[in-house]
Parts: sequence; C-alpha cells; structure tokens
Amino acid sequence: MLADGGEATADLAVLRDQAEVFGPVASTPTAWRLLADIDGRTLSSLRSARAQAREVAWLQAAEQGEGIPTVRAAGRILPGLVLDLDATLVTCHSEKEQAAPTYKGGFGFHPLL
Repeated sequence: MLADGGEATADLAVLRDQAEVFGPVASTPTAWRLLADIDGRTLSSLRSARAQAREVAWLQAAEQGEGIPTVRAAGRILPGLVLDLDATLVTCHSEKEQAAPTYKGGFGFHPLL
C-alpha cells in the first residue's frame, strides 16, 4: 500500500479488492491496531522502505521505456498522470443567518480528497 502511494488505512481497500494480485490483506481495524503500536523509529524505517520501493518502481518503469501507463476513463484513453479527486461532506454547525442545508439535508462543507 505504501509503495502504491497509500496514505491512510482506508487505502488498504485498493489492495484488498485485488486479492488475486496481492493475496490476503489486513482488515482496517487490524491495520489501525498495528499503526497505533508503531514507535518513531519504526515509522522512520517504514518511510525509508516506502521511498526505496517507489524508487525501484519508477526505475523499472524508466528501464522499460514505457513511462507512466495510460488510463482509460469513460471509454477514452487519457495519457499521463491522472489525479482522481473526490469530495466528501464534513458535517458542521452553522451560525449564519438563513443558512440552508446541503442537497442531502445536512450542514457542512466538502473538502477535496
């Protein structure tokens, strides 16, 4: 997950959904318990391992001369690096006069993720 750019335990779902490629993947609660027990020295080692794995992956892509693979979205081929942005509603209280609820009926904002 780290080599793939994952930054949150929820990113394990990407690997879990491809069991034929990655094999068994820890559940989110198991990953949380593991991460809660990591000390600073171990975290530093994980960061180093992630950097090394990414470097190897980029070097292998460069050796094959293929660069970044193309992506297919909505039936079209998109060359280059594709960033998939999403937003989620963060519920919060509003003191504004005439504040109106969102289309889902709640109050809040939606930062891009």
